[in-house]
Amino acid sequence: MNTKLPDSFREGLLSYPDYLIDSAAFLVDQRYGDTIESPIESLFLTALIFIDQTLSRLGIYIEPQSVIELSTGVVRVDFWLSYKAADCIVECDGRDYHHASWEQIERDRSRDAMIEQEIKLKVFRFPGTQIHNDPAQCAYIVLRYLKDLNDQRAEREAA
Repeated sequence: MNTKLPDSFREGLLSYPDYLIDSAAFLVDQRYGDTIESPIESLFLTALIFIDQTLSRLGIYIEPQSVIELSTGVVRVDFWLSYKAADCIVECDGRDYHHASWEQIERDRSRDAMIEQEIKLKVFRFPGTQIHNDPAQCAYIVLRYLKDLNDQRAEREAA
């Protein structure tokens, strides 16, 4: 899977007028405002919705602050994303909480491994600096993964 945002894709993003990006941000605020807990979650979700609505047109289902039951108890994730037969989890890590200590980093890694093992969902964990620097790249990585996974599953079912 190519996870680098293609230059043509990046140029396409830059060619859109600001009002379209603003409309994606407005949609995030109106639809998800009560469930978004941090500026980096809002920035990631704005980029995801903007790219999905203007370029990829996949029609991603987004469930923010989703609760998952694991063998060790209930955990909450920033986003559970679905596209047809493909799902994944996205975590947006701010430095203050997620990178405050090595213990927290290890807890996050352990939790991600449990989700991947028990629920069979890939977990994408983006540091806040990565989201701030290039939210479109983060969104593209996830959208590309969902599309590729769905295509692979459809091919297996057709065979």
